[in-house]
Amino acid sequence: MKFDASELATLQNEVYKIQGIKPFTDKYAFYYDETNNCRKFRLDAEKNDGVNNAESLTHDFILGGVCFDVASTPQLNGIIDKIKPKQCNTEFKSAKHFPKVANCSDFIQFLKCDSVVSLLDWLDENEKIYIHYICLNNLYMSLVDIVDSCEHSEYFNRELKVSLYNAVKTNQIEFLRILNQYNYPDIKNDDVDNFSRELCDFISEVIDNDYNFHLEYLRQILKSSGKRGELVFIQNNNGLTLIDESEYISLYVNRIVTFPAVAHYLDKITTVENSFEKYENIPQYKFVDSKDEPFIQMSDGIIKVLSNLFYFLDTPYVLDFKDGFDKEQIRSMKIIRSLLMRSDNKSKLFIQNLSPDFAERFNILSEFCKQ
Repeated sequence: MKFDASELATLQNEVYKIQGIKPFTDKYAFYYDETNNCRKFRLDAEKNDGVNNAESLTHDFILGGVCFDVASTPQLNGIIDKIKPKQCNTEFKSAKHFPKVANCSDFIQFLKCDSVVSLLDWLDENEKIYIHYICLNNLYMSLVDIVDSCEHSEYFNRELKVSLYNAVKTNQIEFLRILNQYNYPDIKNDDVDNFSRELCDFISEVIDNDYNFHLEYLRQILKSSGKRGELVFIQNNNGLTLIDESEYISLYVNRIVTFPAVAHYLDKITTVENSFEKYENIPQYKFVDSKDEPFIQMSDGIIKVLSNLFYFLDTPYVLDFKDGFDKEQIRSMKIIRSLLMRSDNKSKLFIQNLSPDFAERFNILSEFCKQ
């Protein structure tokens, strides 16, 4: 049985209509690459971090790249050669040719890297090129069903999810231990009450240190739902699987059906390409080899820049690093901010965040740009 992508498009259009977001009907070309796709995000009690891929706790999955009107294709003018090491005869790959970022100090130096500066300058100078992406926070998406399973969670729904996420961010080990213990998200009927009680105790400890109305509300409705013996969205699922590969694949389809008038060019990844066979009525798209398509290489570069930026901005007390930025690094931050604003002003659909942090991230980014 195949999934009908047109049904997803219809549902999305209804949501955007309610939100007052205009559909995007311009004849554009969208180029895609991805970063931080762990294929399957699972609980794993044997790992120190409680999950199979620790980086997925700190780095969002991002799918996106560059886009532009097909009537005004930008001139590359040798930019690919500028962002690759000299005498490199292969395609540009950010994983190989950008410096590694493992901490905040690395990111600060990353902003001064010649290849990163060249990429940002080229994007900044080409005013008719935009960036587009969908960003998924793995930890946040792994816990939203807890909230949605509670009776009366429709009140303050987003606030409850964000508050739980913020509580978990600073207490990940204990939270993931509880999930592992109960084979989340496949909580057995006999375990629902005990699972709810343990989570309520977890929330209580957080509230004791820093009272939060939405967490207290969540604790009360979670306790009530536990006594009732049902948490519908976190039962009868694949135990320990937080995000399945099919959910990452669905984000590709999500982006394509959001822009039905656009020509979509996706990096040729065998697992993704094979998964598309499960769908029908997907608008125009094509898988291409990145070595033959410089705009996919550019997409690889800008998506890696955003990934490193978001990791940096999510760091606790990150503004303490503000005084360590020089003029060149501040300039790079300003260009990134300008690119985000340019793209968002073009269409509210260009940037899609399945993450609770974007507003805070943007505010912190703006603080760095004030210098």
